[in-house]
Amino acid sequence: MRGTAAYNAMITPPGQPRGGERPPPHDHAASVPRSKSQGEAAPAEGMVLAESQLAAILGIAEDAVIIVDTRQRIRFFNQGAERVFGYSSGELIGEPPETLLPADARATYRPQCRGF
Repeated sequence: MRGTAAYNAMITPPGQPRGGERPPPHDHAASVPRSKSQGEAAPAEGMVLAESQLAAILGIAEDAVIIVDTRQRIRFFNQGAERVFGYSSGELIGEPPETLLPADARATYRPQCRGF
């Protein structure tokens, strides 16, 4: 019975493509919440929740996680980074990442970043 349409129908959840069928195209624009008054895209609450959950997970990660913005300023410095580098996040948020480098490596950091 394996490989038959009946078998595929039994093991495939409702709404999912079966036995080689392609899923229907998704209209991504239709899933963006719109403001009723202006007809513009409204911030998705789910995205805000996902970002806060990600921040919470990264915040307690054992590994050092440092997020740097496009202006080369530290925007996120988790507990793992605090243990590894010996600074608190409050000391480094807004500071350049070169702060964490040995003095002899600081001069080459900015030129190397320009390549990204």
